[in-house]
Amino acid sequence: MEGRTTQNYVNILNKITSVICIAPQTILSDFEKAERNALQTVFPNAKIIDCFFHYSQALVCNAKKHRILKGDEEVGMGATKLLISLALLPKHFIEDGFKIICNIIFKNCSYLEAFFKYYKDTWINGFKPESFCVYKEFHRTNNVSEQHNRELRESLGKHSTIVAFLANLTEHQKSIHSILKHPKFWLRSRRSSKDKDEELQKIWQAMENSNELSHLSIEPQFLGKAFYIPAL
Repeated sequence: MEGRTTQNYVNILNKITSVICIAPQTILSDFEKAERNALQTVFPNAKIIDCFFHYSQALVCNAKKHRILKGDEEVGMGATKLLISLALLPKHFIEDGFKIICNIIFKNCSYLEAFFKYYKDTWINGFKPESFCVYKEFHRTNNVSEQHNRELRESLGKHSTIVAFLANLTEHQKSIHSILKHPKFWLRSRRSSKDKDEELQKIWQAMENSNELSHLSIEPQFLGKAFYIPAL
């Protein structure tokens, strides 16, 4: 879409809702401010969550830009994963977690300071923790939607005629229906993903059940358990 302004997004969403009656309870977005503002305008009662994958991807890209994933890659990637995993904490503990990571990392790795400054300026002070926090969220990414959009673009092709466009769209729809009917489609989640989710659920439950939640949030040993879960 050209001209990605809030008003253009609002116009498109209003057109969609005039054709399809939808009232989503939860919406996954990707940190585009105009899109987010439009979603809040059209669906004021919906909970808007920014995509954990896009958050993670942004940190990895910036880590590469700061060249911290070359040479001493283990330390650089470890620091990046620590920051990625901050999104898994309750939003009011994210800044505390960031300070703890800074204290741990900068003892031996002061060359990461510029990368950490980017994180503080962009995510702590810019977007704010409440925008990227996915604490206790089962649906944390819009990867399924992104994959479908990619496959749809490939199916339709570029600059096709209206006849070819409709024919390709019909075939794509048939393909999707066929996949959805296959019993293995609903069992295709990787075991590793389920294991990660189960471990996350246990950690989140421990935080919920504790009477000293603030103690858990600033305990390096606890943070280590949470942060070293692979983020992606």
